Amino acid sequence: MISYHSHLNSDNEDGLTNDDDDVNSFSKNSMRMEVGSKFENVVDFRRALNHFAVTNEFNYYILKCDPTRFTARCENLECEWRIHASITQDEVTFEVKKMVQVHTCTRSNKGGNKRATQGWIANVVTDKLKSDGDVSPYELRNWIMKTYNVDVSYLKVFRGKEQAYTDMYGKWEDSFMKMDDFREELLKRNEGSVVEIDFDKVGGKKLFKRFFICLAACSRGFVVGCRPYIGFDACHLKGKFNGVLAAATCIDGNNSIFPIAYCVLESENT
Repeated sequence: MISYHSHLNSDNEDGLTNDDDDVNSFSKNSMRMEVGSKFENVVDFRRALNHFAVTNEFNYYILKCDPTRFTARCENLECEWRIHASITQDEVTFEVKKMVQVHTCTRSNKGGNKRATQGWIANVVTDKLKSDGDVSPYELRNWIMKTYNVDVSYLKVFRGKEQAYTDMYGKWEDSFMKMDDFREELLKRNEGSVVEIDFDKVGGKKLFKRFFICLAACSRGFVVGCRPYIGFDACHLKGKFNGVLAAATCIDGNNSIFPIAYCVLESENT
């Protein structure tokens, strides 16, 4: 059985569920779509079919879609390709019951493929982002064209990349809700550290304002192994949330920069 594990997103094209949802774990290279192929549910089947359509360079038109059955044909009315899948006796698993494998039309993604959604892009670029680091949307767009022969817009790739990061690391907003846990963990792992976090309260909600961190190991290292000189510098953060990252540093015995403390604040003051 082929399994898809997803995170909810948006964009309901056909009324039942979101083909644009991200898919975390499935083998893109070994995925099969044939009579007898089984999927955990109709949602997993539709996501698999979506990927199958993009990688095989065709679009499809949905004839019937509900929680128990799904029928689609090639978007080209003269093409004989069709697929029908339905729920099995366990009332959950979806199985491909009928399928005409051969297309009798000319297929190409070069004009764009509406099945190459933001969620599909997020899924296919995840491994590349993990292995290559922060790849620009422009590079990802070229890579998708080269790998899957599908032309997608820069904006869609940009949004797909953002969704991939969200699926891998969670939402930016959610991470701020864990600041108190972060503080407690730092104090537990580094006794004697100084960790200060300030919040504003707006409408009964805590909103992050600034933090200051000086790990005990770093302060001791400065005292016993560094030159008696402290430098201070800061840079502006240009991510989703603005602010200033500031750090106090010194020079150790190897003439390398040694961090003493750092903080994130609203702005840099003289």
